[in-house]
Amino acid sequence: MEYLGDMRISRLWLVLGLIVGVQCSSWSQSTILDDTTKNVYGPKTTRFFLEKDLLQNRDTLRMVDTSLNATHQYDMVQRLDNMYQDLGLIGTAIRPIYFQMPEQIGTQLGMDAYQPYVLHPDKVKYFNTRSPFTQALYGQNTRGNQKIHFRYTRNINERFNIGLLYRRENTHKQFGGETTRDLAADHHSLAIHAAYQSKNKRYRLLYNFAHLNQMVQEQGGIVLGESDTLANGEVRVDSLFGYELEASQLGLTARSWQTQNTHHLYHEYALFKQLQLFHILNLSRQRDDYEDTGITTSTNQDFYRPFATDPDMYVYNSNGTSEGFKYRLFDNMAGVKGSIGPIYYQGYARARQYKLTHSREGQVEGVTVRATDDLIINGVTIPQFTLDSIPTRINTNNTELFLGGAFGINFNQFSRLYASAEYALTARSDYRISVAFESRGLIAKLQSSFTTPTLAQQRFASNHFIWDRTNLNNMLANEASISYDIHTSWFTARPFGSYTLINDYIYFNEQALPTQAPELVQIASGGVDFHVRWRSLNMRTKAVLSKSLGSTEYLRVPEILVNSRIYCEDCLLTKLMHTQIGFEVHYKSAYKADAYMPVSKQFYLQDNVLSPAYALVDFFFNVQIGRVRVFLKMSHLNHIFNSNQGYITTPTFVGMRSAFNVGFNWMFFN
Repeated sequence: MEYLGDMRISRLWLVLGLIVGVQCSSWSQSTILDDTTKNVYGPKTTRFFLEKDLLQNRDTLRMVDTSLNATHQYDMVQRLDNMYQDLGLIGTAIRPIYFQMPEQIGTQLGMDAYQPYVLHPDKVKYFNTRSPFTQALYGQNTRGNQKIHFRYTRNINERFNIGLLYRRENTHKQFGGETTRDLAADHHSLAIHAAYQSKNKRYRLLYNFAHLNQMVQEQGGIVLGESDTLANGEVRVDSLFGYELEASQLGLTARSWQTQNTHHLYHEYALFKQLQLFHILNLSRQRDDYEDTGITTSTNQDFYRPFATDPDMYVYNSNGTSEGFKYRLFDNMAGVKGSIGPIYYQGYARARQYKLTHSREGQVEGVTVRATDDLIINGVTIPQFTLDSIPTRINTNNTELFLGGAFGINFNQFSRLYASAEYALTARSDYRISVAFESRGLIAKLQSSFTTPTLAQQRFASNHFIWDRTNLNNMLANEASISYDIHTSWFTARPFGSYTLINDYIYFNEQALPTQAPELVQIASGGVDFHVRWRSLNMRTKAVLSKSLGSTEYLRVPEILVNSRIYCEDCLLTKLMHTQIGFEVHYKSAYKADAYMPVSKQFYLQDNVLSPAYALVDFFFNVQIGRVRVFLKMSHLNHIFNSNQGYITTPTFVGMRSAFNVGFNWMFFN
């Protein structure tokens, strides 16, 4: 019922936003026309900036994206350059395929399966508009994917802007449903933001509130029959593409639900140009629930059996699982910054206070026998005892202190050096250091981090498995990367490369338990991102080569990943509209992708499913008429010609078969 309530609230916000947008748009019509009744407002009068621009004293306003490029990419994985894996459907658990350097130090929660869907404070756009700005985005396909984005923002006056962003994404199950309309995932998110500047421009304030409501009907993957498994235990991948004919391992009884609320405040006061005081406050709450009322069924038991602490496949409750985490974070940062000629500096102190509780309904960890006063009846003493149940609960709270800063120098308009560092004063002594040099298209970067294991890696208690890994060491990661931009009149390219060295790498092993690698993990990767244009023909390609220089047992990635888009621009109806028509291909070489455990919301190593090499082909037709961009797309085009083939996103989860997609992106500047 709580989920339904939050969903109704999210829909109410959308309705209110549409009403406000229409009303304000109508009100402003008389103010945006010149004497010739020509609309004078548009993308050039609607700009935005990010919090990091203000923090780093970059006096810049960014333009709203009105290009036709990638309009047809409304799927989250595609918009992230296919560098992530999900469970084959939008709104499901998602993770980066390649290792990413930690951006935060200190003790993190570590339940990040839905974080890419969250609107983080550093991604919030703060606008400066001379007229109300409304943007509506809609996309859907014939397999049940649907995406709705709505944005509205306006300036109350020249110094004060407000806005909201609402997003909903949902999809239907590909397999294991009672009907073809069974909901697999339902995502709602809302952001409200405001930006203010004082009349004398000394004081500036940014605020945003972000809400996430993510519900997923967990399936656990496709049920494997005897004919699906080879003698060596490996799965015959070609047997998994029956789609609605396949059954799901967790049936219809398992569900995950995550909600997040974040209040974020940034404000600064300029004493003078060379010195500003700033303060950042972040207050967030995250709740993760998991329930399964069908743990006694044979398929559900088969799913939990390899991971269960107890041979009965449950620890506390034999009838069902209902458990959840509640995490609260209070992050407070205060410091000074300023610009002295070409030099930028920053220094701050930060305090993080977090609290994590874990409880389950109707389940007990153990029973304590406690003696009470003896009872005397007719001179006979009768000992009395009571049985006290001990609820299963993880209750962790702590405060961590940090010192940090940044330094930058612009040598000239083409060359810049920027460095940042942060150090934890608390017991684990975490640190993060980053140094970047830029010069005429060259970017060289060195990073090092020493990070505490996450709370989820340290301790976990569930009806299905329990661990205590508080003895895990900090993970030390070092990375060197370089890239270079090449530009000609018909060709642009960006070759890039990186080398990553990780000591005490923490991963989840084949039993879905957190484990520390006993040896160094080394990864070298390189590639090129290029765009070739010849008359109306265009080719945009990104190719990545990645190779483990040591053992491949702990961090598994495809050795080859390629995204390529070949299209003709303005080949049709050039006098009426702007068009792009072409094909898009995504290819990954074969590798053993990580599997997914919904109970702990973690991806873990597995050895039974080899995700085969596969080229995914899409056909698209993008059209732009004025402020409206429309796309038509046939995704997974090659599946039409061979319905017995497909691709694996996560072991026993198949990628979506061929589907017709349609959508639009419409901007209003009045």
